[in-house]
Amino acid sequence: MVTLKDVAKRAGVSIATVSRVMSNSDAVADKSRQRVLEAIEELGYYSNELARGLRQEKINAVAVILPDISNPFFADMLRGIDDVLSTCNYFILFNNTDNNIKVEKKCLENMRSMALSGALVYCCHKSLDGLADSLPANSDTVFLSEGGGLNADNIHFLSFSRKETAYAAARHLYDLKRQKLLLLLSSFQQNDSDFIDGIKKAAEETGGSYCTAYSSVNEKDASRVFSCAYSDEHPDGVITESDIQAMGVLSWLHTNEINVPGDISIVGLGNSSLAQCTQPRLTSAAPSGYQIGMAGANYLLNFIQKDSGNFLRDTKTLEQMLLPNIIVRGSSKW
Repeated sequence: MVTLKDVAKRAGVSIATVSRVMSNSDAVADKSRQRVLEAIEELGYYSNELARGLRQEKINAVAVILPDISNPFFADMLRGIDDVLSTCNYFILFNNTDNNIKVEKKCLENMRSMALSGALVYCCHKSLDGLADSLPANSDTVFLSEGGGLNADNIHFLSFSRKETAYAAARHLYDLKRQKLLLLLSSFQQNDSDFIDGIKKAAEETGGSYCTAYSSVNEKDASRVFSCAYSDEHPDGVITESDIQAMGVLSWLHTNEINVPGDISIVGLGNSSLAQCTQPRLTSAAPSGYQIGMAGANYLLNFIQKDSGNFLRDTKTLEQMLLPNIIVRGSSKW
């Protein structure tokens, strides 16, 4: 087994120098760094991150707990998290929970026993107090979703406002002279009241109306539910909670030769990678999952690295990344 001592001997430097190179310290001359890196490659040395973490009480790993990785919104969120953390030499332990609070609790309890550096969590529950006893006491947790019931110095929130995002989407359609909106909500979510409040606010301001329907986050079920809702309500605008649902709506409208956006306009929440793959391209209400992931990861790093002297990210800048924004494409406006 190759050891740190073997690498130091091959590179002709001290063990301390090898250790500094492994931790990406700036306090190493370029020539020495290069010799160490060459020795590592020649000897096939890999550091035992877990053993190092046990010595330092934390390992360079972050738990990421998301409800549904099959949803492009959360897949994009995971990518945003990884793009930030990997550049800072943190790796991810990912958990998919299917929005099951029992699974969420188990994931957090496992994290507590593994001495991870922190956690990023997205929950679809309105109240989070059921997770209180499972949260680790010796590391920071950042929630990327709204919720209440938790209050501790190491628990933080950096979430986008579902109410304000829904309001922005509805105002966009009402301002286009759409009169009756259909909200195609996800049966997966359990905290739709804020979302509906945002639509209600826009309707009251403009004199518009709205109705709601629920579908699973899959194209076929969204198409089926929309077909029934369209027959009953005849909306001229649609807001979907996910881009997958929007694809189902667009498919049904195309099959039935209903013109988009001539006869009906559509906005999807989340601006996922699917939004530019539809025909016409889907108008989106941002922030995207990717933006939320990047902002959340940077926010967590502020707490993890607060005592290291490393660059800290401006919280106001991160919050601005999550402000509502409408990206207008062909599904809502010619």
